[in-house]
Amino acid sequence: FPSHDRIHNVSADDQSLFFKIMHPLSLSYFEPYYFCVLILQVLFCLSAIAGYYPLVSSFFSWYFTQALYNKVYVTMDGGNNLISIMLFYAIFMIPQFRGDPPSGPLRKYITNWTYFLARFQLCVVYFVAGHLKMTGNHWTNGTAFYYTFNVDEFTHPILQYTFSNFPVLIS
Repeated sequence: FPSHDRIHNVSADDQSLFFKIMHPLSLSYFEPYYFCVLILQVLFCLSAIAGYYPLVSSFFSWYFTQALYNKVYVTMDGGNNLISIMLFYAIFMIPQFRGDPPSGPLRKYITNWTYFLARFQLCVVYFVAGHLKMTGNHWTNGTAFYYTFNVDEFTHPILQYTFSNFPVLIS
């Protein structure tokens, strides 16, 4: 297990080529370029949204997002993992814009199949999350609801006061 001082500053000699490619901001010689990677991520995301070179833009949107996530992996959660998966799927979902020449059947097949897989993945994630909430003790007895409503970012002060002083409302 790596020591604390080597979590973000990793020696390039100790790692595989794949690690170097997927974690560029963890390498000491790329670390000063964190802001440049952030700017590139935003630019490629905007380019993908606008439809300029969608395959290249989607790929680099995913890559630079992964590079940023891999740098600050200790703060990431399931939502970030889902975003990474959906950005990867987006590489293969090439939209057709008005004025584009007609695309071939292979392009349509890949786009439609990837769209189906992304939707299926999302359905599975939400089904499992819903199932675990329905069967988990913290959700069925009101504990999770209580704690959620006591986080300032997720509640209104009146609701926080009400649920804190009248716990019978959530049980």
